[in-house]
Amino acid sequence: MADTTLRSGSPGPVRPNTFRSGNHISNGISVDEGMAVTLFDEVVFSQANAANTANVAGLAATSGEFPGSVDIQYAGPFEMPAAQWDAITGQSGGLTAHAPYYLSPTTPGHLTTTKVTSGGNWNTPIGFALNATTLMIQIGTAIGPLS
Repeated sequence: MADTTLRSGSPGPVRPNTFRSGNHISNGISVDEGMAVTLFDEVVFSQANAANTANVAGLAATSGEFPGSVDIQYAGPFEMPAAQWDAITGQSGGLTAHAPYYLSPTTPGHLTTTKVTSGGNWNTPIGFALNATTLMIQIGTAIGPLS
């Protein structure tokens, strides 16, 4: 179900629970739709291996590269084709229905179904899968570092 609301200065429809980052994308990275991002002076990939990147602003609702910006969805249902989820989760066939998803400690911007429990990493809940193509975003506070 697409939201067709337009915002001032927006080039097209936007998803509900989404904002346009006023920060540019960090030089040298390319953000794909669905990747977890953190905001500093610039948009960077979230990753559960450090305190400064373990707190997630949301999932990129649009793709982009430096010096552009991206729309970021922070809550609610987020739908993408199974193949796009496979690229973000490393799975095959899309999301696992009813499974919780967490921020990956090993791959920047990616998600995993494995709860982070040790290794000096952080545990950041992202949401749960409604089906193979829809993640209900419910970002939690990063807990860690875990020992």
